[in-house]
Amino acid sequence: MASVARKKIKKFGEEDEVMASLADVLSFSIRLADVDFAHVVRLALEENLTTYDASYLWLARSLGIPLVSLDGKLSDAAL
Repeated sequence: MASVARKKIKKFGEEDEVMASLADVLSFSIRLADVDFAHVVRLALEENLTTYDASYLWLARSLGIPLVSLDGKLSDAAL
């Protein structure tokens, strides 16, 4: 999330708003999950995503939950 925040600030400015959003996200309760990295690599190749983004998509699909992202390419793959 820090990486996304940095990119958004560099691209759009609005540092105060982005940092406030980052603080909100970092306050979420987070739990660890095992990841099938072989499946992530296949998914990245199929959807033309980075393995980083494919990891999020794989996890959302494996948990049966919607993926929320400000990344258009990742959001499109999640549909």
